[in-house]
Amino acid sequence: KSPDKLRKVIYRRKKVHHPFPNPCYRKKQSPGSGGCDMANKENELACAGHLPEKLHHDSRTYLVNSSDSGSSQTESPSSKYSGFFSEVSQDHETMAQVLFSRNMRLNVALTFWRKRSISELVAYLLRNIQILKQQLSGLWEQENHLTLVPGYTGNIAKDVDAYLLQLH
Repeated sequence: KSPDKLRKVIYRRKKVHHPFPNPCYRKKQSPGSGGCDMANKENELACAGHLPEKLHHDSRTYLVNSSDSGSSQTESPSSKYSGFFSEVSQDHETMAQVLFSRNMRLNVALTFWRKRSISELVAYLLRNIQILKQQLSGLWEQENHLTLVPGYTGNIAKDVDAYLLQLH
């Protein structure tokens, strides 16, 4: 790879300074914050939504090939890790669904608690415990390889396995 064939090109946006800033609308900003006040979760989530745009505009680095097409080059990082990222994305979506359903169950239980209808709360919890036991048993049968792990994790997995055998 000679320096003549590949050039590194860097684009940066220029900072614009207005000569007469309005003192009424001026905000204190730390230099690295980029206009985001991370004092609370709403701002953090709002700023996280703008993060890819900031990364896209602030400093872009591209490799420009000045010769013919580089068919002998290695595969791009996006194709190299696409399987990994799709698996992580699928796992993330599954976890989001699990957490959503758990949150919904907790909200229903909290509603029963606030209405002081203890009999409905107990019945609801018993139904959910039975469902959770079935789900845990099914999951454990699919993924019980943790019992083979030596040490603390393996010991806990064996205890869970013994408990689940009692459920059957």
